[in-house]
Amino acid sequence: MKSKHDRTFLVRSIGYFVALSRNLSYTETAAQLGISQPALTQQIKKLEESVGTPLFYIEGKRIHLTEAGEIFLNATQKVNSIFSEANDEIKQVSENHHDTVTIGIINSMPANVIIDFIVKFKEEEPNVDFNVKSVMRYGLRSQIESDSVDVLIIYLPDNSFIGLNNYKTYRFCRTELLLVSPFKIKDGNKITLEEARKYPWVGYPEGYYLDRIIAEQFRKQNILLPKYSAHFSQVENILNFSQKANTLTAIPEICLPFVKEKSYIYHFSPAIKFDIALIYRPSKLKIPIFNKTLNAFNSYLTDKDFLTRLKELVEEQ
Repeated sequence: MKSKHDRTFLVRSIGYFVALSRNLSYTETAAQLGISQPALTQQIKKLEESVGTPLFYIEGKRIHLTEAGEIFLNATQKVNSIFSEANDEIKQVSENHHDTVTIGIINSMPANVIIDFIVKFKEEEPNVDFNVKSVMRYGLRSQIESDSVDVLIIYLPDNSFIGLNNYKTYRFCRTELLLVSPFKIKDGNKITLEEARKYPWVGYPEGYYLDRIIAEQFRKQNILLPKYSAHFSQVENILNFSQKANTLTAIPEICLPFVKEKSYIYHFSPAIKFDIALIYRPSKLKIPIFNKTLNAFNSYLTDKDFLTRLKELVEEQ
């Protein structure tokens, strides 16, 4: 029989394995988990010794799952799914369960609309508690699988959810990345990345979704990244710095209501577009209050779309 220490090690190592299998990068995974890279490497090696076969192999500078690794990952996902669904079913029948909905919002997205929805929803359902928290892009899938959140509000596409076969998605807003400049760069309202990179930028911190999207677009077009003067996590701070330091920035169209100072707005050519979506496990729909909340949110956005509501809420401030 395995000791408590052995079981604890196994659970922790499996968590590390799942994270590494998604990122396929020891550096990125170690940073996400908050441990050193040597510690992560050691945990993976011990897990491979435990199962008796390599789970990863290195080709060039990249790591990949072995065939055994693919099988092991599939098994861990099935186990996680069983536990999560069981937890949801227990919530349905538990008399002591208090109606609570936990929402995770990607940290670079304004929460104004969600706050307004909750206020209105609680007028009809005052006994429902909402836990709303900001989440980093790293570890999004684990937030759902560990039941840390009931639903995520994120930008898509995101490689954390490639496939999405085990999840429900509700894409409720299409948005576009726009360039904001405190000065006029050119006539017209379209600009290329090559033209924009000639000036200093202010952006989001490394690892944020929008930082990755911008970097990917430059990489796809074989264009060097612009020089960044600073990085901030909140769009209000980014725009404030942009004005005071005379730098460019790129923000989603949904953040235009936060542009207070006189600015010049440019559309990238080609356009850079992505979605805002809810992501949750299908089993969540078995929980009455979650289902009711989801339906209410759908009706809320049917009356007025996300962009319209956000603009009105920011103007009221």
